[in-house]
Amino acid sequence: MRTITRALGVAAGGCLLALFLYLVLALPGVLSNRDSIVARATMHGAQR
Repeated sequence: MRTITRALGVAAGGCLLALFLYLVLALPGVLSNRDSIVARATMHGAQR
C-alpha cells in the first residue's frame, strides 16, 4: 500500500510540474520578450 501511495504521489507531482511548465511556456511574455519575436518584427517592418 505504501508503494502505491508513493507511486501515485510521484505521478501527481509529475503532472503538476508538467502543467506548471506548460502554463509558464504558454503565457506570452513570461519567459520571452514579446517585442523580440522575429515574426512580429518582420510584420512591423512590412507595415512601414
